Amino acid sequence: MGFKFLKRLFLSDIILSDKLIEELIGGCLLLEELEIVACSGFSPLHISSSMNLVRLTIHECWISHKLEIDGPNLLWLSISDVNDLGSPEYSLRNMSSLNYANIDLKFWFEWESGECKPPLNLEMLLEDLGHTKALELSSPCIQALSLWELRNRHLPISKRKRLILQTGLNKWELPGIANLLRTSPDLEILVIKIVRSNIDSFDEELMHRYDFDEGRYWESLKSSCTCLVHHLKNVKMLDFMGGALGSSSGSKVVRSNLNKQEKKINLVRFLLQNALVLEKMAIHIFDKPQFMKVVEWQQILQEVTQKILAFPRASSCAEVLVSYK
Repeated sequence: MGFKFLKRLFLSDIILSDKLIEELIGGCLLLEELEIVACSGFSPLHISSSMNLVRLTIHECWISHKLEIDGPNLLWLSISDVNDLGSPEYSLRNMSSLNYANIDLKFWFEWESGECKPPLNLEMLLEDLGHTKALELSSPCIQALSLWELRNRHLPISKRKRLILQTGLNKWELPGIANLLRTSPDLEILVIKIVRSNIDSFDEELMHRYDFDEGRYWESLKSSCTCLVHHLKNVKMLDFMGGALGSSSGSKVVRSNLNKQEKKINLVRFLLQNALVLEKMAIHIFDKPQFMKVVEWQQILQEVTQKILAFPRASSCAEVLVSYK
């Protein structure tokens, strides 16, 4: 009969099927939030429009065959740490009401070739999310987009206004970020979350074939990004100094750590020099690493801050804030 007055349901460590979903949830006419964690599905899984869900989370699940989500009322969607079994198809329908989507698809390992492969259906998934107002992507997804960008294969134009990227700003993530900026002409808010990221998709042959100068990547872009000309007003960078610091102290290490920040500083320079209507850029630097002396940390902060604040700005009203936690 279902739970007629249930509004929120959490499912964990079960084997999913359409039959189970229909029997368990079909009668929950008022259900608004559904969270599925650490579950497996060995048959097509269909989230029906009849469920009237507003918020859906699928996390750390094993899914095979096909995942279908029909969500005309869905406002919030998160598909993260999903492990593909046989590279399933993803189908998202009626997503016009969606305000936020978080996508984190893992790479799958091809045993015959011994290579890591990017999620094959990411492009279709992102196309289905073309009208989402805010999109958050993980480092593996950004790397997949880098492959497409380097092969002159671009995403469809999207209506997104907010973009949140989890990235280490590694060399092989930069083209993916450019791909997203180029295909987000209405983008108003860009959030960069600096995380530790591994390069899973680029083997030595790919790196050799598509090699480029990392230090000059942003200034070498041939086509401009429309969002920088007309819409991008707010940029936020979190844990700006994270993900690339060394593990010992000394003057050489201080200089090495400054050099490791250049890829982040280069992106800051590119945005400041090209975002014509930028109003605010906020850069947040977290706590001093335990291994580093206070004097060394202060030296790095001072040099990085001075360099950033000295960059010319395309927007006359652009405000740059550097904060320390």
